[in-house]
Amino acid sequence: MSSANGWHFRRTSLVLATCLLAAPATAQEIRVIDGDTFEMDGEVIRLSGLAGFEPDQSCWGMEGHRFNGQTAMDHLRELLASRPDCVVIREGDDGIPEANCYGEGGLDLGLEMARDGLAWADPADGTYGLHGTVLLAEARGKGIWGEGVYCLPPWIWSAYGENFDFSEDINLIDGDTFRMNCQVIRLWGIDALNSGQTCMVRGTETTWPSDLATLSLGFWLQHLSSCETIEADEVGIAVGRCVASDGSDIGQALVELGAALVDPEINHPPYLAAQLVAQEAGDGYWGERWNCSPPWEWRERN
Repeated sequence: MSSANGWHFRRTSLVLATCLLAAPATAQEIRVIDGDTFEMDGEVIRLSGLAGFEPDQSCWGMEGHRFNGQTAMDHLRELLASRPDCVVIREGDDGIPEANCYGEGGLDLGLEMARDGLAWADPADGTYGLHGTVLLAEARGKGIWGEGVYCLPPWIWSAYGENFDFSEDINLIDGDTFRMNCQVIRLWGIDALNSGQTCMVRGTETTWPSDLATLSLGFWLQHLSSCETIEADEVGIAVGRCVASDGSDIGQALVELGAALVDPEINHPPYLAAQLVAQEAGDGYWGERWNCSPPWEWRERN
């Protein structure tokens, strides 16, 4: 699985002649490396078009239990027990062959992982079948798409680090609002997708972008240093600027990721500059495959 900064995945594909990985005379043990990569007979292979869990990646939810990379790796290990045939499609940026692998009865292992809700589609890969399978798993609430399960895609997890966890003292409300120690705080100068707000993603209505915006806020709050209240809104919620332990303005960071928009009633210049970066990169809200209404318009309609 390739990593990328923010939400935008870029990859330069190296077109190779398609070849079948031949099994050696003596079969060796299969070793699962992460949710989409394994070693079979001494050859490291990544499932083409798939973005799987990192080994130590975890999600929040599943009735209070952890749902993590080991869950996905165990499932991939079961699928590999039949010693699949793999056809190399391309070479990844890191030199690892990316392949379509087929198990018993021609079962496509990548599609099966996606179908069971145990992987994402690589957003840089245009494989329609895999993206469609992921959307179907989401519609059915399978695996990572289950109700109350919050998982960040691995390319965002990799960009932020490995030690994410929800604090008992912090509860996420939406992409710009949270409750900390019984006080509700909304970030000043930004407006993120609302909790439950739907967008069109590849022709399907889904809350995935708004869920992702909320989780991005959660990541930054794990590094929260302080918040300064600027004002109270019309219902008494504290509105303020929050700073991470490295000095980053969390609101500005979310805008630069495309996880939030600049509040049009404030138009804070540094935030506008950050938004331009996200727009030019096509990150998050500005990505080509998402069609989301600005959050203030969505609230007016709902």
